[in-house]
Parts: sequence; structure tokens; C-alpha cells
Amino acid sequence: MVTEKLHETDPSGHSHPVWDALLEDRSPSISKGWWFGEPNFVVNARPDREEFRALKRAFYCEHERGMDCFALEDPDAAEFRNLLRQGIHDDPQAKRRLIQAINFAFCPKEFPGCEDNLYLWNGHRFHEQPSRSFLANRSIPMTALRLLRPRIPERVKAGLSEYQPDHLLLQHAAANGAIARLRVNFPLFKVLQNLRRGLPRRLLPERESFRLESFMESLDASDVTEERRVLSAHLERREVLEILLSPDKKKYERITKHA
Repeated sequence: MVTEKLHETDPSGHSHPVWDALLEDRSPSISKGWWFGEPNFVVNARPDREEFRALKRAFYCEHERGMDCFALEDPDAAEFRNLLRQGIHDDPQAKRRLIQAINFAFCPKEFPGCEDNLYLWNGHRFHEQPSRSFLANRSIPMTALRLLRPRIPERVKAGLSEYQPDHLLLQHAAANGAIARLRVNFPLFKVLQNLRRGLPRRLLPERESFRLESFMESLDASDVTEERRVLSAHLERREVLEILLSPDKKKYERITKHA
């Protein structure tokens, strides 16, 4: 267990844009500040991978500025790295947070079930761009979604011992054969974290907004049954209407406002 923890915290696996460049170029500016004397590595002008990793280990553990590398990692980066490395398969807590965040990308307020069900949101696009309102009358339960981590085949695993996944995959496989996948890399994960903290949809980076909308469109092909419960979200008024239809879906039985 101790050996595994040491391997996970190997400083050579962390990067700092300034110090990495200075170390790689063997800059004279790093000749001072060593606690136990400057290491005497016999390396080329630009060290190869193993030499560079050894130099980084020495720097981060024995140089007065070595902790600068770890100070760069914000809490979201640390959480994402832990999700990639942890042994829990299909982590339910992580899925709930992702589901809630994706719902918040289309709905500005919390509502019952927003953590346990991913709603299939449709925007009103005929007369406005971008959409200010979204409707949902179908949802996918958390248990029907899978949160996957990339894995390399066992037959080549020994030759790729340094491989580390850089993204997660949120996937839904419908009974009709339709498969929808959302590739959650760190930029998207950061956006989803900010959505959970209240980031307005209009401030979403265009690339990440497009990816979330594409995921919704791919989910739309699944055979999810329409519900009597309809959610209507208005972004500018920051309110959600929860509408319960009659069994024949011709009348409103109840309207609840979440604002």
C-alpha cells in the first residue's frame, strides 16, 4: 500500500511550465537552491525521458522551489486526477455530480431529481438564438448511465506501463441499440464543476456548450418514454416550472414553480 501511494505521488508525473523548461535546458538559474547540493547527473544537453524524470524527482524533493509544481494544481484538477486513478468502477457519487452539472447547463435552478436523473432538454430555437428556454419530458436514471475510464488491452499493458487516462466517458446504451457518449476531459470537467457552482449558461465556452448540446441530441435517439412530468426552464428569469399532466396528457393537473 505504501509503495502504491508513493508511485501515485511520483513528482516526475507532475508538470510546471517554467521549471520543466529550465530543467530540460539545464539552465544555470537552477544551480542554486539545492538543500543537499546540486545533483551530479551526467546527461545530454537535452536529457532523454528517464534522465529527465530522475532530474525532476531530485528537483521537486531537494530544491527550495520544488513545491511550486504541486501548488499549481487547483482542487478541481486534483479531483479529476483522483477520478482517473481511483479503483472504483462506475463511481455513483461522481455520476451524480456530472448528471447534476449537465442538467444545470440547461436549467438554472435545482429541482427534485436533478442529481439522480439526466433530463433530455430541448431548446426553443425557432425564433431566438441562443435559446433562453428549455423543455424536458424525458429522463434517463443514473443507473442507466455508465461512467467509464479508458483502459488498454491486457496483451499490451506491460509495454505501456506509463499510460495514464486523460478523460472519462459518460455513456448510455438504449434498448433500441442507440449509444450516446460524452467524453469528459479536464476542460469540460472544469466547466461542469463551475456549472454546479452557479455559472450561467451564457458564460459557457462555445466548444463545451456545443459538446453538451451534441450529447443531448445523441440521447434524443434513445427509446426513453415520455413522462407526465414536464420541466420548463427559463434562463433569464432563472426559474423552473414543474408541470404534471393528466394521464391522457391533455390537461395540466399541477404546476410547481422553483425560483
